[in-house]
Amino acid sequence: MRRLYTAIWIVVVTMFAVPALSEGPRDTAVRATIERFFTSFNGGDASATTGLWRADAVDININGLISGKAQLDERVATEFKLGLKFSEHKIDRIDVHGPIAWAAGQYTVMIPSKEGGTTQVNGAWLHVLKQEGAVWKIQAASFTRVNHPRKE
Repeated sequence: MRRLYTAIWIVVVTMFAVPALSEGPRDTAVRATIERFFTSFNGGDASATTGLWRADAVDININGLISGKAQLDERVATEFKLGLKFSEHKIDRIDVHGPIAWAAGQYTVMIPSKEGGTTQVNGAWLHVLKQEGAVWKIQAASFTRVNHPRKE
């Protein structure tokens, strides 16, 4: 009987402990990099935003594919000039495999118009990250619209 109680106790403790342990330190570091990306972008800090990317990174969005630091710097500067801001972002999943990780989620971006209104665009994003020492950098990213823009 004692073994039965011990076995039940182990099962119950494991049921509650495993979800709490599901995000380890590497997942947390990847999450922090993603959060810094959205925060620095919304803060208009081009240096901090592009500094999270590897020099040979690629980015795909509605405007096409870019590759490398010069093109990334140009895209970010253009998006800042347009006044783009992420009004929401959500990290739905992080998966880490050795020095490579990927994270995916949803976003809402607000695009100001010349007339004074804004266009809301909802979509999904995916970042592939590569670990450089203790630092995670974005190697590739994709931002995909999942609906038609709505005018506010």
